[in-house]
Amino acid sequence: NMKRSVFLPFILAGVLCSCQNEKPQEAHLRINISNVRSTGISLSAHSDLKFVGDSYKQLLVADNEGNVELVVPITKPGYYFLFRNPVYLTPGDEMTVILDEDNNKTVFEGKGQEANMYLRRRYYSKGGSFLDAGRNVRPTVEATVMMLDSMVTQRRAELEALQGVTREFKDMERMRIK
Repeated sequence: NMKRSVFLPFILAGVLCSCQNEKPQEAHLRINISNVRSTGISLSAHSDLKFVGDSYKQLLVADNEGNVELVVPITKPGYYFLFRNPVYLTPGDEMTVILDEDNNKTVFEGKGQEANMYLRRRYYSKGGSFLDAGRNVRPTVEATVMMLDSMVTQRRAELEALQGVTREFKDMERMRIK
């Protein structure tokens, strides 16, 4: 009996500690879509390998005020698309998102906002690069390269100045810039 009464508090403490150290397996999003005229708005996984198997896609169904509560099952950080916005979600993120037709006007607030506010200015896949579907091509190759170099330098500085993002996020975005 003495042995049981001595060890019981340690066993209980161990169980409690293990539960508290468990990593979150989801991200919580509160999204307002009232500034978007499109229908069929969804959050979907974005990966070069998404064609290999099932990928996450959730259609957003809003209440009368345009609000949607979404719990995204997620075990590791990853890229998603929310309407036209590239989004980076990490387990444990808790964000409020005010979605807008214009990427640059979408607002992210809460845990995870830094990466997503940065991603608002990522180029669409249709443009594909800093060339912006040809809009940034200049009369000469040299002028184009100089302009692109200045854009790359600015984007790298914005990335390095970010606080509250992981090293992995910065590594992925450095590769994207390159």
